[in-house]
Amino acid sequence: MHISKEEARIHNLINRFAKNKELLDTGKLSKADLSDKLFFRAEDFKIAIEGNILRSENDFFFPTDYLKDEVNRLLNNTIKDGQELDFLKNEYLSKFDDLNESGSYKPTKELIDLAPKIHWHILPEYEEYMIVNSELYPNKDTQEYYNHFHTLEDLYKELTGEGKKVESKKGDINLNKEIDIKIYSRRWGHKDTYSVERTLEGWTVTFHQKKVGDKEGKALIETLEHDFINYPHELGVFMWHLWNKADSNEMTVEEVEQDLKQIANWINVCEENTPEGIEV
Repeated sequence: MHISKEEARIHNLINRFAKNKELLDTGKLSKADLSDKLFFRAEDFKIAIEGNILRSENDFFFPTDYLKDEVNRLLNNTIKDGQELDFLKNEYLSKFDDLNESGSYKPTKELIDLAPKIHWHILPEYEEYMIVNSELYPNKDTQEYYNHFHTLEDLYKELTGEGKKVESKKGDINLNKEIDIKIYSRRWGHKDTYSVERTLEGWTVTFHQKKVGDKEGKALIETLEHDFINYPHELGVFMWHLWNKADSNEMTVEEVEQDLKQIANWINVCEENTPEGIEV
């Protein structure tokens, strides 16, 4: 079953509502509620509305019946027994350590059986890419989801405090920040300043005029072409990878700037070494 990144994110957001049902019960949520208490990222508001778990009205958000039903389903399956959890946790950690030390990556039946029991005690949240790659939802295909070394390893990390940082806003810290890069033009014989900004949709570039583009740097490429500046054939691929790198990690603006300057230098080398005297 194909699962998109957005569908995996919806799964995780529902998980957060289930673990914070008192917030859901208020019936009316502000942007601050969702951002500060459920750690919504900037793109999550759009994803939640399109995924039919929230509806928006007058700057407030309201849970849909679908969200309420899903949360109730999860809570009906949740087990609250601290003593049993402690026992299961100790068993799991011990048996996973044994598996790790053996050098084998083949999950044992004991671990596969223990994992779902622990899962319904703690409702862990995993990285979206793990859900996408497994093509399984942890809260729906629980037994099958844990039939793999890496998903068992993720649960181990969760139990040892090294799991997913749910509170991380990741790339939101570098979103909508203008970064200046210098681009050389043979036509004018000097470098000009281009302002580049990573947005939810892609990259926005300002040089004389603002261009809004996709994640593959269409705005940058169109700006370069307008000024007859040669650029590397794979520029769009690198812009796409940088967008995703900046989105999925807690990259500072300075770190994004470093990578953009590398790309600018790459463009400049291409432009500066363009053959002379050949008509194209």
